[in-house]
Order: sequence, then structure tokens, then C-alpha cells
Amino acid sequence: MSAARKGEPFHITRGVPASMLREKKTVVSWYEHACAYADMKWPDAAPKSRVGIAETLAAVTPVLLATRDGMPDRDALRKALYTWSFRTGSRMTGNPPVEAEPPAELANAVRWVEKHTLPITALGDLALVRAVLDAISKKLDGSKAADKTIARKRAVLHAALECGVELGHFDKNPLTKINKRAPKVAEGVDPAALPDRRRAKALLDAVGKRGKSGPRLVAYFACTYYAAMRPAEVSALHSPDFIPPRLSRADGANSGFAGPPRP
Repeated sequence: MSAARKGEPFHITRGVPASMLREKKTVVSWYEHACAYADMKWPDAAPKSRVGIAETLAAVTPVLLATRDGMPDRDALRKALYTWSFRTGSRMTGNPPVEAEPPAELANAVRWVEKHTLPITALGDLALVRAVLDAISKKLDGSKAADKTIARKRAVLHAALECGVELGHFDKNPLTKINKRAPKVAEGVDPAALPDRRRAKALLDAVGKRGKSGPRLVAYFACTYYAAMRPAEVSALHSPDFIPPRLSRADGANSGFAGPPRP
């Protein structure tokens, strides 16, 4: 209660304040921390974000092994990490959630990696941090990943290590000590990916032929194309939101125009 009043961070799974972890010198493995981080982010993360977290942690973990003696096949290890260990929806079950037994084909790999990852504090070694950054910058076949992919994975790694700082495992995020910046990612939209007016009309004509829903879909997609509206904005439109041509909203109010009733 005293730690809570002081605003101290608490360990995600152990439930004790960071100061107690420092006092007891609790050794937390990277695997334990990574699973706890995935569990913390899972409830509020979008589906694509969940995939990104699992993908990043699965790429990092094989670099942080204490030994390779008896290590499972690389593909089996990745499958265990990506589809089970860092997927809270698969690994945890019940209410309150408890960890379930992994599928038989993944059990050996899961149990092995649970016992053979380095403590999270090992990431105080900057050479190891560089090896981790190298791992997230490559595809499974060893070729260089796209800059956007590298930047996304680095952001996940940074957040996971920042959580380690909050829990007292580090005084400072190890990534900030590395003189290697994330690649810059261009945010511009490629004009070639956008339909011109001729293609847009052809697409709308095709959508209009989709049975009873055709006219409604034409109106929907026409709003996104011609008015640059977001899908959620189009979905929220109602009849009173439309104003006849050449009649401003203020003029409409003065003339008594109220528009058709809300459907």
C-alpha cells in the first residue's frame, strides 16, 4: 500500500512493487518478462498490434538463449514462441485467466525455452543488444527486412525494455545506449496506388451492380473517394447531414430547410 501511494510500478505477474524486486534481487528471465509484457498489452491491443508483438518477441528470444544444448528445431521453436508463448489468447484461458497446457506438438519446445533463456538483465551487455537489433532487421530467410518492418519491431522492443526499466531491471533502456537509430520510414502515399477518376468510376459502376446493396455501396465508396472521408465517418452519416447543392447550412437554417427525417 505504501508503494502504491508513492506511485511505484508493480511487477505484472508477481504483483510486488519494483522496490521489493530490487531489494530481493529477483532474477527474471527474458522469457518470463516477454510473456508478462505480451499479457499486459494483449487486452487493449488491436489484432495487427498483437501480431506485431508476437512476431517481434519471437524474433528476439532465440538470441537470448543461455545455451543451445538440446535446443529444439528452429522452426519448432519459432512456432512455439509465435503461436503460443506470446499469444495471450492462446496461452491463457479461463476467468480469471490461468496459463493452459501447450499443445502436445509444442510442449517440448515451450518447456525448453522456459528454462533456457538469459535473465533480462543480460541485456545490459550492449553487444547482446546489437545482436538483438540485428535479429529484428532480418527476415526468416536471412535477407534484410523492409525499413518499415524494422522500425515497427524496434518500437515493440523498445516498449518491452521500457517496461523492464519501470520494474527496476534497468536504470536506463538499453536501446538508448546504442548509437544505431531506427530507419526512417517514408509516410507518403504512392500516387500509383490510387485510382484515377476513370478507374474510380469503373469501380463504382461495378459496385452498383451488387444486387440490392449496390446503390448503398456506391454512396459509401463515393464518399470515401470524392469527399476523402474515413470509413467510420461515412458510416456515421445520416440524412440531416446532407445539404442540397448551392445551399449552405446557414442558408438552410434561414429558409426553414430541415432536411429529411433521420432514418
